[in-house]
Formats: sequence, C-alpha cells, structure tokens
Amino acid sequence: RGGAMVARWAHNPKVAGSSPAPAPTKARPKGRAFCCVSQCRLFKSAPTDSSHLGVNWLEDLRGLVQRLDLRELNQGVDVGSKKWPTSAQEMEFRFLQQSGEQVQFTSSRRFPYVSSKTPQDILGYRKSVSCALRKLSPIPRKVLFAELSSSNKDDYFDIENALFYNFSGWSALVRNGVEFSWRQTSGAHLEYEYLYCFRSKSPLSKNGLNFTFKMPSSKAKVHDYWWACRNAVKRGKNLGLKPAKHFGLQLTITKDRSGNTYGLAGRMKPLLDGIVASLQYDARVHQTLIQRLANKLNPPERFERIKIELTQRDPATKPLGQLGQRQLLVSHGNGSVQWNPADDFCKECKIWVRYPTATLPEGNCHVGVYAL
Repeated sequence: RGGAMVARWAHNPKVAGSSPAPAPTKARPKGRAFCCVSQCRLFKSAPTDSSHLGVNWLEDLRGLVQRLDLRELNQGVDVGSKKWPTSAQEMEFRFLQQSGEQVQFTSSRRFPYVSSKTPQDILGYRKSVSCALRKLSPIPRKVLFAELSSSNKDDYFDIENALFYNFSGWSALVRNGVEFSWRQTSGAHLEYEYLYCFRSKSPLSKNGLNFTFKMPSSKAKVHDYWWACRNAVKRGKNLGLKPAKHFGLQLTITKDRSGNTYGLAGRMKPLLDGIVASLQYDARVHQTLIQRLANKLNPPERFERIKIELTQRDPATKPLGQLGQRQLLVSHGNGSVQWNPADDFCKECKIWVRYPTATLPEGNCHVGVYAL
C-alpha cells in the first residue's frame, strides 16, 4: 500500500496524507470460528513454488482440521451441546448444604485465584464460600476434610490452591491437621463439587517412600523446604514406591514444647512444593538459576553442590528422582527463581499435627509418598 493509505488507516496526523476521519467499519459475519494446532507439521517436505503452496497447503490444512478432535474443548466441554461460560454472569453456582457441620456447593468451573481482573460475580461467590467456611465448628479429635470432585480425568491443578488458597476463612480449621483430595466422578457434565467437613483421621499407607526432616523456621520458603527434604530423602526408606502418574502425600508434623503448630495455613503451600520438588530432578537446569538458588539458601551453598542436588537421579540405590524429571526452576523477577514442581499430580494429601513422641521428636516432619 502507499504511504498515504497506510497513514490514513493509522490515523497519524504527523504523516503526510493522513486523514483524521475514522476508518470505515467492515461488516463481519456474526459468530466465531477457530482452529487449534499444537506441535504439528503441515508438509512432509517444504513447498518449492507458490502454486504448490496455494493448492496442496489448503488440502493439507483441511485434512489436518478433519483429524483434529474438536469435540472436547475447555476441559472436555462438548461445544455442540453446551456453551462454556465466558463471563462471570454465565457461571453457575449453588450451595447444596451450608451449616456448622458441613459446607457443600457446586460450580460450573473451578474458582480461580483472586486477582485484579477477577469479575465481581466470582468475588461475590467467593465471599459467600468464605463466610460459610468461617461458620464451620471444629470437632475434637477430628481433622478438616476437603474434597473436590469433577468428571474430567485429565484435570490437573494444585488441589491445595483449588480447595484452600482460592478462598479465605479456613486457617483456624486446620490447626490440628487437614486431609484433602480430588475425586473423579462419573457423568459427562463438568460440574465441580466442593465438600468441607470434619472427619476422623483416615489410616496411613504403609507402602511408599518415607523420610523425616527438621522443620525450617516459620518464614521458610520453598527452597528452604526443598533443601531440608533433599538432604533427608537420601536417608529415607523406599517401601515399594513405584513410578506412577498420580501420587499421594501423608505428613505428620510434631509440635514444639510450647504446643506451636507452626502456622500450618501459611506453611502448607511452600511445604508441599518443597517436598515434591525434592523428589524430582532437572537435568537441563540453567547455570544462572543454579547460582540464584545457591545464593538464596541460608547459609549460601556452593554452586557445584546445588547443581548435583538438582540434577542427581539414582532411584535404584537412593530415593532420588522418584517422581521423574521436571523443569523445576524458572526465572522470575530480578535475580529470583520460581519453583515449578509437579504437585498437580498429587491427588490426595494428609497432614496431621501431633505432640512429639520418642520416635518423632519435636519440630520434625515425617513424610510418606505413595502411588495412586
């Protein structure tokens, strides 16, 4: 196009030939069509001329679209029979039970993490759930049980975020422990069902990997838990943990002499991330990220040792890398790192808080990892 035409379209008064008049609107058909292509190649060999590109390329694209499975989109929704909610007004939400003994509700999609862009309707739903959780009454010798159910078997997310950190009003309910899990339900619908109540402690799994580490300070971050678990897991015992796609965690945390529970509500997220990361390895971690991690530890560790701990994998002789390879570290901010463990494959978790015993002294955390 000529410079004057381009300037007119851009409405730039500093370019000769530009017109401040608005550009004419083009009539567009209503409705939207799209195609999702992921890691595929259209041609077996590169085209050599424009005619080949004009004919065979279109045929290849038509064949590719026919091979794509477009029936399930947006976490398995059948776009031919149900319109997936695109706004907060279309999100379905209702309470099934709301009392001091149990809170149960359903929604057409999972509640997201609250941000500045969260719609007001979702914020209102979240506030209702948080108020209902505050009304739950703890029961002596029982722990909080939380469960999220859905019919999508390929739904991967951090269950501690979906059940707890996306809401508020639950921190006082987990002082003596908590059990939470994800359960797959039958049916084609994608309704998510949340359940919160108090139950007796479920039995522990005797099979799997077991180790014990000293709990860091109350202000510990993910790297502090990773470093403590990484050193302790070498002395752990593998009682039958086999590589599996999904796994569960069971933690027993002992109080100190003053009865301090270490603020489980604030520790749960970094604690779980550090434990899962300690059972994985990253063979392709960048040296810059290794150095950043070494500088964050207290006291700082040598570069060579951190590199060995991040990349070491010897599950035959030592329980290292049992949960497989993962890009554990990504660059974040100015001179910082962000952890990326596979905790979305953890489908159930039990965390108990108890007084110390002869076998488990105060300020310790016993970890059990088992396959599902």
